[in-house]
Amino acid sequence: MTKFLSFFLCGLLPTSADLVAHYALNETNTATSVVQDSLEQNNGILIGSSSPIKNFGSPHGTGYDFPLRSGFRVNPSPEVQPTDQFTITWWFRPTTLNAFDRLYETLSGTGKNGSGIRIDLGGNGRQVRALLRDGNGSTDTAVTSPLNLTAGAWHFFALRYDSLNNFCKVTVLRDTGSDITASSISSSTTTKTSLGTNTIAHNTGVFFAADDAGAASSNDFGGAMDDIAIFQTKDDFGVLSDTELAEVFNTGALAFDPPAPRPTINSFTTNLGDFDSGDSVVLRWD
Repeated sequence: MTKFLSFFLCGLLPTSADLVAHYALNETNTATSVVQDSLEQNNGILIGSSSPIKNFGSPHGTGYDFPLRSGFRVNPSPEVQPTDQFTITWWFRPTTLNAFDRLYETLSGTGKNGSGIRIDLGGNGRQVRALLRDGNGSTDTAVTSPLNLTAGAWHFFALRYDSLNNFCKVTVLRDTGSDITASSISSSTTTKTSLGTNTIAHNTGVFFAADDAGAASSNDFGGAMDDIAIFQTKDDFGVLSDTELAEVFNTGALAFDPPAPRPTINSFTTNLGDFDSGDSVVLRWD
């Protein structure tokens, strides 16, 4: 007989971290198509007719170098489909610079009735654009960094969105080879305070370096990516400050907000009278 015992372990539970999804892209086994989530919640899977080069040198270790017609997808979930008060960051090194090539896609179609987020290389293929739609049918929010990208160079990217406080910020800067401060983030950030969106819904899957589930269309990203991170509001505010983003730039997202260890249960007591010696018990907590 198996019985269930629910109880509170307030002192043992880890706090909810802002970092809700993280892809270090440091796998080296070419035989596996699994892309590990460092938080062990939302693993991805490689897609496309081409395969990335793994163990590709990056500012924080190694990443994946994606040729065209490759990328990875993650099953839809709240962690990888943020809706409001969130930050998305990564490092990227473009090889090709083509118009509208996707770095991150949860938006389908081109009409304003769509819902989701599209982060691509914009209309000229040389600047990063964040396009957000909430399905209202008439307006959207688009922010484009003025920085012209350099093929073969590493760049840092961040999107910060907060409809409640009415701003959307896109940050793009080239790798400096050394640590930076909040002022570098601030000077590399484009801010929009007149938004055409509220809370974001998502009407397609979650694709990185690809524009569809098979990485089979004409707008896949060609280049390397590393240290992909999504932060959302939990115990701490999900929109990172310039100082916090500088720390992510300097140390990496996982070092900035490492996952808390799982709780260790050494013993417990119960006064429930219907448990007998030898009963099988499943523990769960809230």
